Amino acid sequence: MRDNTTETAPAEPAVSGDTMRAGEYIHYYANLLTLFRESKTPAEIEVMAHAAVDLRTTRIGEFATRLESLQSFYRATSGSRFAQPHLEGWDAQRIEALREQHGGLLLAAFHYGEHRHVVADLAALGIGFVAPIAKRNYFDAVSVFADAPTACANAPLMIEVEQRNVGRTLLTSLRRGRVGLIYVDGNMGPDGHLVAEGGTEIGFLGRRISVKTGIARLALSLKLPILPLLSIPGAEPGQPHRIMPMEPILLSAAGVDAAETETWLMQRCYDALASAVTSAPEHWEFAFCLHRWLRDASVATPLELAEGTIAQAQRIEIDPSTVIEYPRDDGVYWLHVGRQRAYRLPEWSRPLYAVLRDQSLPAAQIATLVQDQGDPAATHALLQQLASLELVRAA
Repeated sequence: MRDNTTETAPAEPAVSGDTMRAGEYIHYYANLLTLFRESKTPAEIEVMAHAAVDLRTTRIGEFATRLESLQSFYRATSGSRFAQPHLEGWDAQRIEALREQHGGLLLAAFHYGEHRHVVADLAALGIGFVAPIAKRNYFDAVSVFADAPTACANAPLMIEVEQRNVGRTLLTSLRRGRVGLIYVDGNMGPDGHLVAEGGTEIGFLGRRISVKTGIARLALSLKLPILPLLSIPGAEPGQPHRIMPMEPILLSAAGVDAAETETWLMQRCYDALASAVTSAPEHWEFAFCLHRWLRDASVATPLELAEGTIAQAQRIEIDPSTVIEYPRDDGVYWLHVGRQRAYRLPEWSRPLYAVLRDQSLPAAQIATLVQDQGDPAATHALLQQLASLELVRAA
């Protein structure tokens, strides 16, 4: 049998600031399918993926509008009034009490819900914080507070994550009493999403993922507690997002081994995220990155099937909870979700996924539907290979 497919790793969405290219939906769909295919149907996950794309786009615009509104408010009041925070449920006194009690505090933020407003809310509350940030719109937020009351104007300190002395600036600011705001689920930094250095493996919603341990190393170095900070949807549709009440993660509850403690701290942080993602997966903005971190994808070992097995099958089908079409401009790709591997198919097979997506058919009929010119031998050979890769199966 000739080799009709080519195996490759899934392509990744290009991320620049707050924009992504048009592959965004398929990454949400594939990764949410990876997490929830045993509890939700592909149709339900399609709805969630589309909602994730729409929510992200909407929230970027809403945050920009809020910054304009804040700037107008502060200019109109000449810095004499404090603006109300956007998110409900803030407990500024508790944050300050934890900081004073432990000599500092780390806030573990996540790309979930209306997370962008956390930066503006902390400033509006007058809570001095330092945050390593990669996206320019957060730096734009700082300028909004130029005309705010002094406590607000001096509250935010943003550090570009790729600046050379980011670590030194962060440590100095924390030691001077600022609260540290650290995005935990970005797994980014000067070396991008590579986590071989400074990373650990933890569990997340039944999967194993590799994550960076920056916040854990900071907590150990400075003996600081970590308070998970999540913006979650209101209890009813249309209600404002609120800060999810969480208990601080204290080093006193950890072991003595540094590496084990780092892993324990990161596990606790991601457990907090998992509790929110389980309730409303479409609000996890960085679900489109999950495939980068997976460590328990099964090995792509093709099954050895007798030649002609698929051609002789009465009907052939696709399992849409395991195999999805992976649209790209440079060819035809199918993604095996369990393996997190994409396979390139010949161009003439482009209609094949749509043909088998919602029905099972005999091989001879598939050949007629897929190829205008009709080449049953080529179609049967391709189906045989797809079966060996567990991309199609006998119904």
